[in-house]
Amino acid sequence: MSKNLRSSSTLGVGYVLSVPNTYVGFSLLGIAPKILGGLGLYADVKFSHDSPEGGAEFRDDIEVEDSEFTYGDQLFERRSTWLMADLALAYAVSDELALYFGGGYARKKHYRNYFDNSLTRGFEGFYWILDDEDSGDRVNIIGGMLIRAAPHFVVQTGFDGSPRGVSVGVMFTLPL
Repeated sequence: MSKNLRSSSTLGVGYVLSVPNTYVGFSLLGIAPKILGGLGLYADVKFSHDSPEGGAEFRDDIEVEDSEFTYGDQLFERRSTWLMADLALAYAVSDELALYFGGGYARKKHYRNYFDNSLTRGFEGFYWILDDEDSGDRVNIIGGMLIRAAPHFVVQTGFDGSPRGVSVGVMFTLPL
């Protein structure tokens, strides 16, 4: 049984990340050469793992306007977390190379870290809040290539449109 992308049906599962925004992700691939000579589907889910929510420094009762105008606290750091779910058409252009292009959903949560000189709002004066103005839902556009690296492994490189990033991954594949 062939292990090539274009000449045998292939099912794959892998790990994918999108630098610099998400470092945890999972991907799926299915390609069938009997459908238009190698058409298939690619899907992934990628997410950030370092949200300040739930931590001792997180405050859900303070808004950006309170921190900056009411209290006059100093902005110390900004951080965003992302969740992306994508679906794409994949096409095996050769036995060793498949291309994919599609889109999906992206959710951004943007956080701000402030320092409180009075040391009453947070842990040793530092506290995180959710910035609702810069958070929200977006459409993500993806594209890239899957390259056969070994009989049962494919490496991936591509792009994410929102948030902008470079996706890389590795996938374990089995011919069907």
